[in-house]
Amino acid sequence: MDCNIFGARITHTIGAALILAAALTVGQGSAHATPTPAADHVVCFPHAIEPYKTGHNSIASINFGFKIHCVGRPTLRSVTTKLWRYDASDGERYVHSERNDSSTDPDVETLYSASCSSAGILYQFHTQVIVNAFNGYWDRGGDDSATIAAIC
Repeated sequence: MDCNIFGARITHTIGAALILAAALTVGQGSAHATPTPAADHVVCFPHAIEPYKTGHNSIASINFGFKIHCVGRPTLRSVTTKLWRYDASDGERYVHSERNDSSTDPDVETLYSASCSSAGILYQFHTQVIVNAFNGYWDRGGDDSATIAAIC
């Protein structure tokens, strides 16, 4: 079938193909247009390091800490590390020590030291790590270590 488009006689099939091709190219950008960059994501994997005594006596300090591995480099990051102490005599949990790290290194391992008294009381301790990291989007996570018994 023949038709007249813009004063020219062309066959119906060829005309339809040309109109379709023209319609598909209208509004498309240049082949050299700069794409809009997607926001970088950051995902962090925290690990709470199980606390341990540095010696056998009651006043020996107790070490605790964290390891973290991030995929992507965070532009902001905060790691809160808490050493929790459980006192069986009153059934309560207390923050024995708390530390903060705000480095942006994607791979970090940090140990802290907390003091103990000469009271000689048997407590249960565990480490808790809370992570907030940002690079385009927030990533939040945490970890808890196993619980140990120690005289402090």
